[in-house]
Amino acid sequence: GLGAYATSLAKGLVERGIDVVVIAPVGAQRINGVDWIEVEPARWDFTHGNWLSLSYAFARALKTLDADIIHFTDAREAFAYHGKIPAVGTLHDDYFARHRWWPWYYRRDYVDWIQRWAYYSIVTLLERKAFRKLTALTANSNATAQTISKRYHIAIDKITTIYLGLDLTPQPVDEELERERLENPKLLFVGGNMQRKGLPLVLRALKQLLPSFPNLRLQILGKNQNLGKMQHLAQKLEIQ
Repeated sequence: GLGAYATSLAKGLVERGIDVVVIAPVGAQRINGVDWIEVEPARWDFTHGNWLSLSYAFARALKTLDADIIHFTDAREAFAYHGKIPAVGTLHDDYFARHRWWPWYYRRDYVDWIQRWAYYSIVTLLERKAFRKLTALTANSNATAQTISKRYHIAIDKITTIYLGLDLTPQPVDEELERERLENPKLLFVGGNMQRKGLPLVLRALKQLLPSFPNLRLQILGKNQNLGKMQHLAQKLEIQ
């Protein structure tokens, strides 16, 4: 996720002897060896993660720094930045860039489809402006880079794909847990923003799998304001 990426990036830069200053929201976990500036979002912000008001808070804090380069670990948070220091940003997703202006496109998969269509309509315009002002962009995949380039008319050579690292160290297999997994299979869904990440589709798939795998259970790790509506959908599909 974004938090793990930002932490690993800051630690890696420090290990290479680079002076790093992190500007982060109040309450973020501090990193040893890094100068730290805390900022607060507005009391009311309609954007997810308060990114819009944080962009203004970051811009104010950046005026106090004399840096060689600025890196927005979430590129859309560069929206309010108007400084002269070269700035880059990282693209973690492209779902706003894939926005459809036809409202009914969202109706099947989202219980809040009207609000979501309106929100996506606003954010796609805001982040387009933010991305275009940056000196360069990095993306977590070629697909993300290509979508952003195409939909926002940003030259593809301005975007460099840098894959987020994973620890691929093999782990020993616990035979007892493996037997439990085979006898009582579990489907794990991790993350917030459950509708966008496909929970309604997972529930419909689960409905079709249960006759063949009666012990299959869905476990959800995360929270979302529409969780109650997802539970209602499960009841409607007669999933207990």
